[in-house]
Amino acid sequence: MKEFEVTVTETLQRTVTVEADSKDDALQMVEDMYRDSEIILDSEDYAGVEYSSNEGKEIEKENTMEVLLVKPGQYAEMTEIRILFFISLKHSRVFFTSPDETKFARSFILYVG
Repeated sequence: MKEFEVTVTETLQRTVTVEADSKDDALQMVEDMYRDSEIILDSEDYAGVEYSSNEGKEIEKENTMEVLLVKPGQYAEMTEIRILFFISLKHSRVFFTSPDETKFARSFILYVG
């Protein structure tokens, strides 16, 4: 699974007609009107929306639990396993690895009750 940063850019736009001696004067007049809140853009001035995203980075959700590991012919030992995913809530097939990434087994059935 990846984590992405998505940017939403919404554009509001309005055309204002003013009388001025030059283009620069007209731009300055409208800029002043905007700064003085004489022009307030709202949803009626909606001009569009754009979406962009980075390439994402790999993430891994860490879920661990302590279990009693029983190997044939050996003493039982407590160890922590990392659960990679669940299939259902009642009884789940869980794929797991030890903290040092050594696989104990392919899978087992975990009964939650």
